[in-house]
Amino acid sequence: MRSSILSAFYTPDHVVRAIGAALADSGIVPQRMLDPSAGIGIFPDHLGKPDGTTDTVCVEQDALTAKVLSALYPEYRIINDGFQSVGDSLDGRFDVVASNIPFGNFRIFDMGFDRSKDPVRNSAQNQIHNYFFLKGVDALHEGGVLAFITTRGVMDKPGNKSIREWLVNNCDLLSAVRLPDDIFKENAGTEAGTDIIVLQKRSGKTTLAPHEEAFINTKYFDNLGITINSTFDNGRNTVSTSMRAGKDQYGQPAFEFRFSGTPEEMGARLTAMLSGDMRAHFDRDLYLTHSGGQGQTPPAAPAMVTVPESAVIDTVAEEIERNEEPRPWYQLEGEPHPSDLNPLSQAEELDPFWQAIEDDWSNPNKQPEKSITPEQEAASEDTPFETPEIKSYQYYPSVSEWRVPGYLNHVAEQARKREQPALPQDNAPAPMPSQTQAGTPTPQATRAAPIRNLNRRGKPTNTRQQTAPDT
Repeated sequence: MRSSILSAFYTPDHVVRAIGAALADSGIVPQRMLDPSAGIGIFPDHLGKPDGTTDTVCVEQDALTAKVLSALYPEYRIINDGFQSVGDSLDGRFDVVASNIPFGNFRIFDMGFDRSKDPVRNSAQNQIHNYFFLKGVDALHEGGVLAFITTRGVMDKPGNKSIREWLVNNCDLLSAVRLPDDIFKENAGTEAGTDIIVLQKRSGKTTLAPHEEAFINTKYFDNLGITINSTFDNGRNTVSTSMRAGKDQYGQPAFEFRFSGTPEEMGARLTAMLSGDMRAHFDRDLYLTHSGGQGQTPPAAPAMVTVPESAVIDTVAEEIERNEEPRPWYQLEGEPHPSDLNPLSQAEELDPFWQAIEDDWSNPNKQPEKSITPEQEAASEDTPFETPEIKSYQYYPSVSEWRVPGYLNHVAEQARKREQPALPQDNAPAPMPSQTQAGTPTPQATRAAPIRNLNRRGKPTNTRQQTAPDT
């Protein structure tokens, strides 16, 4: 959850509105839509049908945000889990996949990606933003459109070239636009370099367009130490009024893009750029061939656990009347806690230990316990309690205890105390001599054997003698 908080920024409304306007201008009215990092649902709100009839599936990992989303849009099907949890159940289902995806060097484990023979899929798990792109393309049907707001690292880092090649070999690049550095400053209080990448799924491509070749490659400026994608090397496809050398949010050399104007003016320019690219590259026939309900209906996603407030109040009131402790809301129908990840709590078979106890309770041949008669109970009250004999035992330390510094010294000291007579305590009165010993000198006690201090390996470190006091 901490990782999702560090990379979660609520998207400005005018940016999502521009993306929705560009898609609508191209005639894209999705029947089925997926938002894999939904937040509070701003993308489905602006990209879906105006009448709200778009079949929408939202994936949101943060539990609190998912509850807010469920309250705002109860008609959506919400998966309160990570995008990797859906497996391949949503592959090839959607007309549009759109979101402001998380970013960072967070490794994602997806069994399908991990077992794939495609090395690009294997490496995409190392960075969450790369994983979201490949997983999002999988969720599209042929001709479907993906629109992601993502970190600039996807396009600028030379190490992500294989990811960019995979994308343009499996999709048509519809648009790639660089946003200003401070676009999230009002909403998130930070400057994060971001791009908008729009793709249309087309499997089995054999050739690439010039703008797709530029998308793959990067350009390095030796005098500045800055690497930038060839799509933006001369300021093209950027929503900015100024471009200068500076540093990114991590303190690394990078170009800074600024826009001097209102959010409305920025949104108008972004809409014009996206719409122009869509008109130039979008294949409407390919999109319509596979959309419009011709594919399978997406499977019902696990819905959020919701209980009407009135039902909660009524049930709690009934239990209070029966003098029972009210149960939590998630146990009203006898369901397990939604966040309980213990597999044994939801398994059909019990743990062997508890199963043995349950079998013993339900055993019909079990001998009943002997009942105590009143006479036996009265007799037991007069019987004195006998303390059981405590038998000594030899303790053998474990291997880990032998390795504890000073443990061998402790063992030697305990052995010495058992062999030597107890020493008198301070200020304790000396024992009175008997009459037979009166007037006779007290013999000197024999000296104790030398006590050796042992180190961790059992070797002596020093030798000292201790003499018992005169009695």
